[in-house]
Amino acid sequence: MAGEELLVQVEREALKTKEPAVTANLSFVGKYAVLTTGNRRLGISSKLNKEQKAHYKELLHEFDTESYGLIIRTNAASVADETLIAEIRSLEMEWSQMRENVCHKTCYSVLKKARPTYLEDVKNQREGSVSEIITDDRELFEIICMDYGIHPKQFMTNGSVPVPVDQFQVPTISGTADFLTLTYYHDPMLTLSSLYSVKSSLEKALREQIWLKSGASIVLQHTEALTVIDVNSGKNIIKKEMRENLLRINLEAAKEIACQLRLRNISGIIVIDFINLLAKEDEAVLLKNFRTYLKDDPVKTDLIDMTKLGLVEVTRKKIRKSLRDSLKMN
Repeated sequence: MAGEELLVQVEREALKTKEPAVTANLSFVGKYAVLTTGNRRLGISSKLNKEQKAHYKELLHEFDTESYGLIIRTNAASVADETLIAEIRSLEMEWSQMRENVCHKTCYSVLKKARPTYLEDVKNQREGSVSEIITDDRELFEIICMDYGIHPKQFMTNGSVPVPVDQFQVPTISGTADFLTLTYYHDPMLTLSSLYSVKSSLEKALREQIWLKSGASIVLQHTEALTVIDVNSGKNIIKKEMRENLLRINLEAAKEIACQLRLRNISGIIVIDFINLLAKEDEAVLLKNFRTYLKDDPVKTDLIDMTKLGLVEVTRKKIRKSLRDSLKMN
């Protein structure tokens, strides 16, 4: 007896000994909203303020449906309501078309493939986060051109001579007048990798120990279950101002750790051993500032708490492989 066919989506790729994970809760992701088929409620990004949340609840009342749910992303804060609604309608259409198409497909058919990660990264750049992206891969550059409706070879005004495009601008997801510049680099005398010291930068990004300006350091170590980060003061403690120095070093380390989590794309459980502080008030200041630094992360990151042993627990959602695992595969 044949079993029932089920429409599923891959939500996590295979990593190390773990198999890929699939879910029947399909997600159709746009710039400003996500349509979900399993969780049928209206969700709003926790990074939006109370006024914005109230506004979107009122605006999206008409989308209160039993067939799907909606999640309003942080990016929606700076776009017109008409733009957001138009995108939701587009996601509705995509879901409707998929339901129609699945009736004509055999089991194990691929109905939709994820866009390449580099296209998503370009699309999701926020205002001010990156000003320019440069590549020396012409094929990749032309794919991005076509994705934005720009032909990689534009024609002169007389319409006869094709001129290769080497640079163009695309708007950031903020919807403001700011643009992200994409550039194709070609110089046979000096490679792009050499120009920007890519190899040494990657090696630096994978080092276990990171030195801070104060002379203190951070040590990152990965285990099968979690990532452990240790903050060392080095010889940077002045006894006369010990309390102030300990807090200052920990705050500097917290800011750098938040940056390293994004740079290395570290996810899962992260345990941080900051330098022991001399006052409870300083611990509160450290945790408050650390939460602020983590809010800049586009990936959902939660500071859980500080344990009785003084260890700070953080969790970061897994979106894709870490930098370390990606380079190992390549």
